[in-house]
Amino acid sequence: MAYVDHPNIVSNTFGYREKRALIVNGLSEQLPSKVEHLVDTDLDPRSGECSYFYNYLQYTFEHTGTQITARSYMDDASEVSILQCPDDIDIENELSGILAYLRLRYPTVKRLVQSGYTEI
Repeated sequence: MAYVDHPNIVSNTFGYREKRALIVNGLSEQLPSKVEHLVDTDLDPRSGECSYFYNYLQYTFEHTGTQITARSYMDDASEVSILQCPDDIDIENELSGILAYLRLRYPTVKRLVQSGYTEI
C-alpha cells in the first residue's frame, strides 16, 4: 500500500486538503468528500414512541461534477449500498476508486437500481 498524488481526488473534509489516494493491489482508492453518521427516525418527543429508527453512515463522493452517495446501516455493518448514482455510469470501470474505498471496508457492496438492490 502506498499513498500517491491522484488527479481525480477532490478536496475532502478530513482536516487536510491533499489530493492523495491509497493504492491497494494496483487500484487507487478515491476518498469520499464527506462522511456523515446520521440517524433518521419518526420519534415522537411527547410519547417517546417511534415506528422506525435508521442509524447509518453516509458517504458522499465526487465524480466528474456528480455526487455519488453510499450508505451503510449500523445494524449490518458488513454491507454498503450505492444509492445515488446516475444509471448511465458503469460503476466497475468509471468508479473503480470509489469501489476500492468501499471494498476495503465492507465485504458486500450493492447498488440500488430500479428493480431493487444488486450486488456489485
